[in-house]
Amino acid sequence: MGYCDIFYVCRIVDADGPIASLGNYIFNGVLFETAQNIALEYWYYCIMAAIGLICFMVAFIAVCSKTVKPPHIPRGGERMSYPGNVQECQHGDENRAHLVRHGRIE
Repeated sequence: MGYCDIFYVCRIVDADGPIASLGNYIFNGVLFETAQNIALEYWYYCIMAAIGLICFMVAFIAVCSKTVKPPHIPRGGERMSYPGNVQECQHGDENRAHLVRHGRIE
């Protein structure tokens, strides 16, 4: 059995190819035994790595979860706040006349 690629070139499947050898290396148990022996011998590095990972995750969440407070939008009977001296605004005289006319300032 084999497979044919997009150019209709048929190839035989290599049972001992690089992916098969990688799968055999990972799933044969030697890798897990080696990792377990290293973890038992250098347990303090494992604990420091776990603490470091937790600190990194906390810092990452703290930095990335900052939200911007939405601006206050007046509802119902609330009035907008205006600058103390209306005449310093860009359209001072026209704006002041409008505000006086509508009873917002005296």
